[in-house]
Amino acid sequence: MDDEWEQFPTDEQLEAARQSAYDLQELGFAIICQGCNTPPNIQQIKMRALQLQWTCECGVVNSAGRA
Repeated sequence: MDDEWEQFPTDEQLEAARQSAYDLQELGFAIICQGCNTPPNIQQIKMRALQLQWTCECGVVNSAGRA
């Protein structure tokens, strides 16, 4: 323990993330794996929201807007 609380997104934050992803897809953007071009599942979306990255089933670690 390092005396820091873990923070988890609320249901509202997760819904906002899903809505944002939907809105971006409507504009022609999509969240996909940089290695195999598959979209993330719900667990991977949660990981992306918490850690600003997600790992695809193919093993590629995808960033969430970081270079």
